[in-house]
Amino acid sequence: MDHVVPINKHALGEHRLGNLVPSCRACNARKAEKDFREFLADNPIRIAAIEEHMKSHGYDPIGDHAQLRAIIDLAHQNVRNLADRYVAIINTILTGKPEGAE
Repeated sequence: MDHVVPINKHALGEHRLGNLVPSCRACNARKAEKDFREFLADNPIRIAAIEEHMKSHGYDPIGDHAQLRAIIDLAHQNVRNLADRYVAIINTILTGKPEGAE
């Protein structure tokens, strides 16, 4: 099985039936995180079949939705900032010095 829209921070694919299609191991590995339309550029019949599969299962990729993408990007930034804050706290505990102190 392969995720039509990859599950990653950029494509924002989901683990849902409409985003899953049969795929051999070799094709799955070659596709990797490419867009399925790019991967199947020379096969419009397969692209159409996958798009119909997605539509029949009500799968609308969230990565195509500008407002959702903005919210998710903001969430990623907030998590990054929080992680940086905890790293600074841990470093302070381990070194006994506040961040930036010499």
